[in-house]
Amino acid sequence: MTAAMMLARSGSTMTAVVLARPGVAMTAVVGLARPGVAMTAAVGLARSVITRMRLVLGLLLALPFAGCGAPDPGPEFKAPTSGVVMRAPAVPSGLRAAAGNAQVMLTWMVSTDATAYLLSRSTQSGGPWTQIATPTTNAFTDKAVKNGTRYFYVVAAGNAAGTSANSAPVNATPTGLTMGTSPGAGYWHTSGSEILDANGTPVRIAGINWYGFESTDHLVHGLNTQDYQAVLNTIRSLGYNVIRIPFSNELVERNPTPTHFTTNAGANTALVGQRALTDLDTIVSYAGSIGLRVILDNHCSEAGNSSEASGLWYTNAYPQENWLADWQTMAVRYSAPRFTFNGNPTVIGVDLRSAPHLTGATATSGACWTGDTATNGCPTSLTARNWPVAAQAAGNAILTINPKLLVFVAGTDCYNRVCGWKGANLMGVATNPIVLDVQGQLVYTARDYGPALAKQPWFNANTTAASLDAVRNQFWGYISATGSTPVWLSELGTGNDNADLENTAPGSQGQWFQSLTAYLQSNPSIGWTYRALNGEDKFGLLDGRYDATPVSSLKQSLLQSIQFPLTSQ
Repeated sequence: MTAAMMLARSGSTMTAVVLARPGVAMTAVVGLARPGVAMTAAVGLARSVITRMRLVLGLLLALPFAGCGAPDPGPEFKAPTSGVVMRAPAVPSGLRAAAGNAQVMLTWMVSTDATAYLLSRSTQSGGPWTQIATPTTNAFTDKAVKNGTRYFYVVAAGNAAGTSANSAPVNATPTGLTMGTSPGAGYWHTSGSEILDANGTPVRIAGINWYGFESTDHLVHGLNTQDYQAVLNTIRSLGYNVIRIPFSNELVERNPTPTHFTTNAGANTALVGQRALTDLDTIVSYAGSIGLRVILDNHCSEAGNSSEASGLWYTNAYPQENWLADWQTMAVRYSAPRFTFNGNPTVIGVDLRSAPHLTGATATSGACWTGDTATNGCPTSLTARNWPVAAQAAGNAILTINPKLLVFVAGTDCYNRVCGWKGANLMGVATNPIVLDVQGQLVYTARDYGPALAKQPWFNANTTAASLDAVRNQFWGYISATGSTPVWLSELGTGNDNADLENTAPGSQGQWFQSLTAYLQSNPSIGWTYRALNGEDKFGLLDGRYDATPVSSLKQSLLQSIQFPLTSQ
């Protein structure tokens, strides 16, 4: 093999070129060469580059070219048309590998100044490495793998200045999972206090909320910095099995075209020009393809960042008949075969409305539950306010379209003047339960929070883990304990400081969260979805850039203790 160097001038651009072998040119640097001083500076820079390249030329010739077994192979990056990149990017951190059925999902943290990444694979921990892809985003799904084989991966970052070293290796073993063997197979149904899969195997919802479609952005958040596939791969690799995706009636009926996402380095190109429901299709479809399940949550009527202020499930702009029709639209759409992967439907249930509640000092408006003495018994004839009547109507309409969907029904906040969190008081179920036309599809849902959200009266100097459990059992835990119907906590959240996660101080946020995780460990049939994935949320799991590593490793560890994998992780 021979090597030579030369300066090539074309127009106003000067390029230092290394000829590594006949017919193969490796561009080292490009600078602007203009008449006068600028030309002199460019020539000096080119000479400097050539001098540095002479120093490493022997190394370049000593190494084999990229290919099977090549150490630290680097992608071929094109030099920019102007300017000079002064240094190669740093080694990417946070590489994660999550195994699926004949595929491995890979994510890593963005490396500053990288224009592309080099992924390499081996069946041995120390190589030799084979280059498999040069993605421009921080996510890739390797589908050229065989079930039962353990694969090792490294990633490097590159730009026109060069390529970083490889990251530390990670590994994963893809596993063939079919409806006959995988927990969570097919559609789910209920028996007593348990949720069962199509084979009768108990499953636990252990998921996370990903907010945004309910907002005025009409799209999940975080895509201004990350590709949607990277975020979904992060959810999967962190061990969550279900995503609760809130949406608004405004999104369904207006179906606008979202624009709040990045397309840098090829990210989110599938979303460009699409309407909101098609974006939701894209995200639901990819989630299903990597083994995640989805619960759709009707969070509000008009687009916004919280549940409906009126406490009702409708507004003047989106009346009850629209709410019902929109749910029918969503049931038809997401029961389509294209959202089923390996026999497993992606959308397994519908959360009819987030956080119904009473409003007004004397409970004169808002949602009520049948039998509530504070609202004159909340009779079933009071259709403008009786939440169970509306929930049964919507649930039955949805089950007429797809009788295999789980129907999640929230409580209110107050019953017989005993009040708790919005949507979390299910005391009325004891005497006035929800009855759907299709048995085995109902799940009650509640929410649980600590004093960081609001200082409820049960947070005080005398608070103990036992007293917190008593409050939970009073509002919703008793339903699961009696073995009648499953219960799912649709929202629970805390901050990222250690004191918010573990604390012995009575009435503290840490005491509440520590006691809740212990309660859920002792009650494995109660499902949960954490609030929230979103980095902009005060309880967010990820940071504002939605990087793959959780802000608090302690929080992630505590949540992992109550997770339930649907596939081999």
